[in-house]
Amino acid sequence: MSADRLPVFDDADARAYSTGQLRKGAHITVRDAVGDGWLTIDPPAGSFDWIEQSALETHDGNLQARVESTRAIVRSGADGAKMPGPPVLELKRGCAVDLLNRPPLVFKFEKATRLWHPISPPPGRVKYVRAEGVRLPGTAAPTRPEMLVAFAPDDPTTDARSELAQIEALHRSILRNPLEQWRLENVKQRYEALLKRVTDTEIGNLIRDRLATVARQTEMSQDARTIATILARSRRRDRELALVWRRLEAGTSDDANPYDAVGLVQPSAHRVEGQKVYALIGDDGHAVAYLRIPPGVDTRGMLTRQVGVRGEARFDEHLHARVIAVRDLEPLKEDR
Repeated sequence: MSADRLPVFDDADARAYSTGQLRKGAHITVRDAVGDGWLTIDPPAGSFDWIEQSALETHDGNLQARVESTRAIVRSGADGAKMPGPPVLELKRGCAVDLLNRPPLVFKFEKATRLWHPISPPPGRVKYVRAEGVRLPGTAAPTRPEMLVAFAPDDPTTDARSELAQIEALHRSILRNPLEQWRLENVKQRYEALLKRVTDTEIGNLIRDRLATVARQTEMSQDARTIATILARSRRRDRELALVWRRLEAGTSDDANPYDAVGLVQPSAHRVEGQKVYALIGDDGHAVAYLRIPPGVDTRGMLTRQVGVRGEARFDEHLHARVIAVRDLEPLKEDR
């Protein structure tokens, strides 16, 4: 870190996620002194956070939106970051957020795509800086909100430690996901790039330890994905076998066994309780029901085909249609 920069953190900890740096002479509003040399400040100008699109009810051309899901996680934002930072707070249904006019983040995982919108820091959001990085001539650390001028102490290792803290925060945020969803390639590349630049032996050893941990976690995640694939195939075979046994015990054929609904399966933009649903289109071209298809059910080859559906149905007032929790999904013959 050069002598004219002051890092801003999400927590009163040098290992916390850093959302940016203040230039020397920048004005900040200090809320409190929290001990151990840290100050709580209002988010500086240009600060922003991320919220997932699926949690919001938005309108074209409107820069304000409301949370429509039961709860929405807000993640920290930092200029230049390719992924949202760690969770910082949770918003309830109905809370208003201000959308910012900057590009969203698109995060792709396998066949799923998640879109994150940049928003202004919600009310109550605070950041942290080191107390020795601010000054107001003739006064001590403030005990009430007050405008101070930022400056930065000269520490040649602070840049590397600050970047290491950001990578570690990204690393931790990925590990909050299920084991089979860990994708650590970007974390590994950032650790390796930092290791090439540092000259401090202690920091270098820390980075090597992190790289060894990433290697072990990558292997664990690959094993978990392999096991998950095997289990999914096994569960699918078990369901198919159970269906055959039910038919044999009932002594009926496919033609004599009625379905709860019949139609064409098509993708839908609707969600029920946060889960994506598929539309079941009837002969009149309208949706006769929406399908909640459980994980593990293979929909490949089913889309835009006539299928028979069995499952537990209920009426959804928001969609004005039945929602079926799918138990069995079978393609029908073309002449049916």
